[in-house]
Amino acid sequence: MEDSKSSENINQIKSDARKAIWIFTVLNLSVIFLAFIQAFDLVFAILFIQIVLFLVWLLPVALYQIIKKNHSTKVAIYKALGSYRSIMEQVSW
Repeated sequence: MEDSKSSENINQIKSDARKAIWIFTVLNLSVIFLAFIQAFDLVFAILFIQIVLFLVWLLPVALYQIIKKNHSTKVAIYKALGSYRSIMEQVSW
């Protein structure tokens, strides 16, 4: 029972991480498109926000999962990406 619950939890975390990667990919493709149409101010702003999110959110979440929770690096990255997906769901475009 515990193993199936744990595997369901890991599968949910992996699913969230995949969704976060897709969000990140679409966002970066839009940045490339904006760079092609010469909207450099917006490109700079989006890239700055992504860098800040990485340094302030993703990196600390991953390090917390590795150091305090003693998860493997792979699981910590999945959890950090899943939290990134949650952040992007909260953003109102």
